[in-house]
Amino acid sequence: MENEQKPKKSFWGDKNFLVANIALVLGILAILSGTGSGVYEGGQEMGWILVIGSFALKSAKKRNLGLVESSTQRKVLEVVGVLISFGILYLYNQYAGLENIINHPLPIASAVFVLTAYLVLIYKNFFGEEKKKKLILASASFLLLFFAVFYSLYFLNTSRGQGSGDSWATYTPQDSSFSVLLPSQPKYEQKNYEAGVNSQISYTQDIWTSDMGSSEYTIESFVIPQNIFDFSSPQASQVLGALADGAIKNVDGGKITSKNDSSFLSYPAVDFEGDANSGIAIKGKFFNVGQKVFGVFVLYRKSLPISDSEYSKFTNSFQLGK
Repeated sequence: MENEQKPKKSFWGDKNFLVANIALVLGILAILSGTGSGVYEGGQEMGWILVIGSFALKSAKKRNLGLVESSTQRKVLEVVGVLISFGILYLYNQYAGLENIINHPLPIASAVFVLTAYLVLIYKNFFGEEKKKKLILASASFLLLFFAVFYSLYFLNTSRGQGSGDSWATYTPQDSSFSVLLPSQPKYEQKNYEAGVNSQISYTQDIWTSDMGSSEYTIESFVIPQNIFDFSSPQASQVLGALADGAIKNVDGGKITSKNDSSFLSYPAVDFEGDANSGIAIKGKFFNVGQKVFGVFVLYRKSLPISDSEYSKFTNSFQLGK
């Protein structure tokens, strides 16, 4: 009994489960950190991937050490855990968009890490302990190769798209009221507001939105009856400014950070920028042509801001139709 070896311990616990324990702790910390302004984009997704993956890794390690029975049910649960990790990554891609994942790669790096570590644990039994270092080296090489190819293909595709300009195209609505360059085919929506029900005045708002995942390029238009407010009044800029305030307030109670009177296409305008609590920012302008008001603005994630050239490309392309 005196010669019986005890499991090696470290700060992270039993050294046999070092990788799984580190993944579990980092995952919990990432989940508790939350999301939003000042927090790494994709942090919670990374956390859940690591936590779920850590249980799959620890289970596989226990089977390798003979601490638990290597049953079919256990193996299936392990595989399900790994698949759930990639399922979280897929949902994150649907929500945030591929561009956001590229610029904030921790979620995809975590998922690939979980898969690679799990495969190492499975195939180590086939290679034997003497080839353990070679297997780990091969796994590390696989990770490096994966990200090298992944990013190379992405940036190659991006550079082609930018070079040819294929991603941006001129859009003109059916009523030909304007034309504008957009990065994708916009979604059209019409909203009706009734005085005393969902608005102070009755009016119809037309909205066109080009959704790029991490950013939304929006054009909206509506007519304010002259008996409600006459835009020939000196207070017209104040009304345009109030519309800018309302545009960001509708996004998680955001606030305007800058607002300036200007002109656009020789018409009175207000340029504005704002931030929302959910990590969303807005930049754009409102201007009026007689009693008709146009809003031209972009909503985007503060962690992935649009460039000045993209914004100018969007707004400078806007032209009035008939």
